[in-house]
Amino acid sequence: MKTLIKMKLLSIILLGIIVTIGWLANVSNLSLISAWNLNGDYLDATVNHYDGSGSFSPSVVDESSESGHGSSAGFKSSHYIALEQAFSGTGSLPELTDSVWFKTTASGDWQSNWALLDLDRLEFFNMFASGKGEAGFSTTSSNSIDDMYSSMNGLNDANWHHLAVTYGHSVGKNLDVDASFGSLSPSTRALDTSATRYSFIGDGSEASYFNAELNKLYYSGLISEVKLLDSVFNVAEVMAQVSTPSMLTVTAQVSKPSIFATMAQVPEPSTLAIFALGIMGLVSRRFNKHS
Repeated sequence: MKTLIKMKLLSIILLGIIVTIGWLANVSNLSLISAWNLNGDYLDATVNHYDGSGSFSPSVVDESSESGHGSSAGFKSSHYIALEQAFSGTGSLPELTDSVWFKTTASGDWQSNWALLDLDRLEFFNMFASGKGEAGFSTTSSNSIDDMYSSMNGLNDANWHHLAVTYGHSVGKNLDVDASFGSLSPSTRALDTSATRYSFIGDGSEASYFNAELNKLYYSGLISEVKLLDSVFNVAEVMAQVSTPSMLTVTAQVSKPSIFATMAQVPEPSTLAIFALGIMGLVSRRFNKHS
């Protein structure tokens, strides 16, 4: 009887372990749509494989942003990365969070240094660092373009800066530079378009198929760690996730935002499965020993 009770208890424990591990595996991939480290290649680090293809070969620059990676992508005139990522139709991207590290000295007007990540501001959104030294986030909703700019300027100062933007009915539209809240406006609709647009890093998109029409408003500078999520982090959450100042830049004093670190640290499902089997064997042997 005692052995039977112990085996039932063991089954319950093992079921709990399996359910928890499955939940963790799902959470790790729930929100992250795409992630391009730009650490020597244009590959999407997620399971979605929205890989990029460089044009005129954006260079690999042996310089780390505060993201901690050992290199970044260097862009100049006519350089861009076409991405195998597209969205199509109204409501296909109801909420989002974008995150990117950038470094530039480009100057000019607000439209002269696109784009950090672009799916056409007339159809979906554009995240950019303008030639005026501002960070920008443009979206389309209810057939109207809304251009948002950071209150912080002078960002074309040859220092690394971090830009995080969010869009969604739960928190509105936010733009956050260097872990310091900058701009906010209300937003109650999904990005409102019937079009299909493919993504680009380093230029503005007009493309309805992969590597098609561009705006030819090329970005000049370095880009690292571009990430897109399908859910929203509010400004307080973004700021709460900023790490300790162990990787600060000397001039800008920008610490490393780690809002994506938790997901990145969750092991792959196969690793979790092996871990679960090991736990099952260990618990089983202990029960048998004391039976």
